[in-house]
Formats: sequence, C-alpha cells, structure tokens
Amino acid sequence: MFGRVVYMPPPLVAAIVLIIILALAIIGYNLSEKDGETIVNHSPIPPPTQSEIQATDPPLISVHVIGCVKEKKVVKIPMGSTVEDAVIAAGGFTEDADADAVNLAYRLSDGMQIRIPSINDEDKTWIVSHGSNGGSGGNTGNNGKISINKAGVNELASLPGIGQTLAQRIVEYREKNGGFKTLEEIMNVPGIKEAKFESIKDYITL
Repeated sequence: MFGRVVYMPPPLVAAIVLIIILALAIIGYNLSEKDGETIVNHSPIPPPTQSEIQATDPPLISVHVIGCVKEKKVVKIPMGSTVEDAVIAAGGFTEDADADAVNLAYRLSDGMQIRIPSINDEDKTWIVSHGSNGGSGGNTGNNGKISINKAGVNELASLPGIGQTLAQRIVEYREKNGGFKTLEEIMNVPGIKEAKFESIKDYITL
C-alpha cells in the first residue's frame, strides 16, 4: 500500500552522504572564488596624481586676440591650438566679425597677436604679429618682428594695412635696390607713407 522500502546498508548511506557533503563544499568554494574576483575587478581606480596630470597636459601658449571678438585679451591655450581655439577662448566672434577672412585652421605659436577683422574693414589683415616662435623660420627675428629684407610676400602681407599688393612692392623694391638699409627706407615703396610706416614700425626689423 505504501510501496516497497528499499534497504540500503549503512556503509552505502555513509558514502552517499559524504559525496553530497563534498559536492556542496566544492560548489561553495567556487562561489566564494567568483565573489572574490568580482570584488577585485570592481575595486575603485585611484585618481591620477597632480604630477601625472601635468605630465600629460600639453604646454600652454599665450596669444593676444583683438578685433571682432567678445573679449579682447591674451588667452592661454594648449600648444598646437588653432585660430578657432583662440577665438573660442576669447568669447567667440562678435556679430560684425568677418570670420571668412580668417584661416580658422591656422596653428598658432606663443606670443602671436591676431586681429579678427570686421565685415566693414577694407584691411582684412588678421595676423598682426607672429610672436617669438613665428612660423616663418629665419624671416622672423628673436623679438618676433618680421624682417623686411628676408620675409616673403605672404608674411609681409600679414603686417597691419599691408596686404598682398604692398607686400609685392616691398619685395620688388628690395630686390632692385639691394635690400633696405634702414626701416624708414620702406617709405620709398609706393603706397607706404609716414602714417603706414607708423602702424608697422613696431612689427618690422631689418
């Protein structure tokens, strides 16, 4: 009525119980190992030290941004930054800025001064000074000034109020006359008079 009871000898029962205990012990050990791995894998990563941060940060350069920007000032930006980066650091363009007159991808160097022209400006010169690390090699002196005896047309054209036409005349004059002997001699170039000279004299050298 209640079914047949299977008789198991005590040694067999003891062996089965021992196997079950061993199996549970192994399972428990494996679970504890996994929990330990989880704790190790999810342990918080210590924040980088100040020295590590400074070692990875690029050095900063100083660039003077003037003209049609919201904040005319000297900005400190990472080395390798572009004109666009400098404009952003200076608060962005004003409404009357002529952004198309500027090469936003131009990489800047320390000590440069850039001027964002207005849409109403006839003079669209935007590089006022190349700075101490100017990208023109031997055409820029240690003081960041442009050599009127060595600079090419493009570099001369970056001087305030010069542009491509006057820059070409400067090159033609020095080639014809064996170079400039004094800074004032540049006023012999057609189109460059005293007022123009006064605006560029602080940015040029022989």
